[in-house]
Amino acid sequence: MARITSSRFGTLGGFQILVERFAPGKDVPVPIMHALIRPFGSCYDLLTVHTIEKYLMPIVKWIKENGVLQIVLRDSLHQPQYVEKLEKILRFVIKEKCLSLEDLDILWAAQHGKHEAIVKNVHDLLAKLAWDFSPEQLDHLFGCYQVRFAPWMGYI
Repeated sequence: MARITSSRFGTLGGFQILVERFAPGKDVPVPIMHALIRPFGSCYDLLTVHTIEKYLMPIVKWIKENGVLQIVLRDSLHQPQYVEKLEKILRFVIKEKCLSLEDLDILWAAQHGKHEAIVKNVHDLLAKLAWDFSPEQLDHLFGCYQVRFAPWMGYI
């Protein structure tokens, strides 16, 4: 069923409309971004490489070029619903193999000096996303945890 849906979506110009929505200079609020990207989670494995490269990679590029990660990490991290939407956006970026170590550092830094609810939400988010991290990203994340918790664990 997902194959028929994504095929029909493409035939009706849906992918092109989606790319146009993320064109340079366009402002896309996080809830709208989430709503536009979310359906691809259920049919991602059924999309062709051509479709991913032509239509979804420009969205990832737009997300990176517009500093969306920095923007979405500025506020609302205390709200679990917001963090759930952020997780879906980040998972999309991870699936496209576009989450850099610098992006991971930005995500990690979002909880520094913040209220414990935000710290918990960021740690929970990282734990959920870690299942899809590359070995290099996992090593980097473990390094962040070691530095953070070394004083309490007796490490230097």
